[in-house]
Amino acid sequence: MRQLRPIIRDDSDIEWQQVCGCEILVPEEPNTFGDFWTKEAIRRAAYMFMEYGFAIDVNHDNEDVSDKIKVVESFIVRDGDTEFIAGSWVVFVHILDAALWQSVLDGELNGFSYEALVQFTPAQLTTDDTGARNGVTEPD
Repeated sequence: MRQLRPIIRDDSDIEWQQVCGCEILVPEEPNTFGDFWTKEAIRRAAYMFMEYGFAIDVNHDNEDVSDKIKVVESFIVRDGDTEFIAGSWVVFVHILDAALWQSVLDGELNGFSYEALVQFTPAQLTTDDTGARNGVTEPD
């Protein structure tokens, strides 16, 4: 699940936009379940979502909150983009519900996910990742 990026305007003459967005699907990057999407499959999924206007829920509870969250941008990232990974599907939403927006600001809602009935095709993904990581860990 990708990290939401709240877009907040603090101009004196307008209200906060209450818009946030992130990558939903990233090509050839295994997700939580170990499956991955090709660029073409991502494009088809994004176009199908916009064409049919599927429901939006929070925390995979299957309760439609489309009256509280509106998709305002949906695009496939082009090569050369400096903010998102090329070939990814990015969605930005306008959150109309004050409690849901506060949960974004508080970090409780912190990513987008998809739910779909799909057909899996066995494949093998090869990467240059050695598995080695550098960094500093924090205590529990």
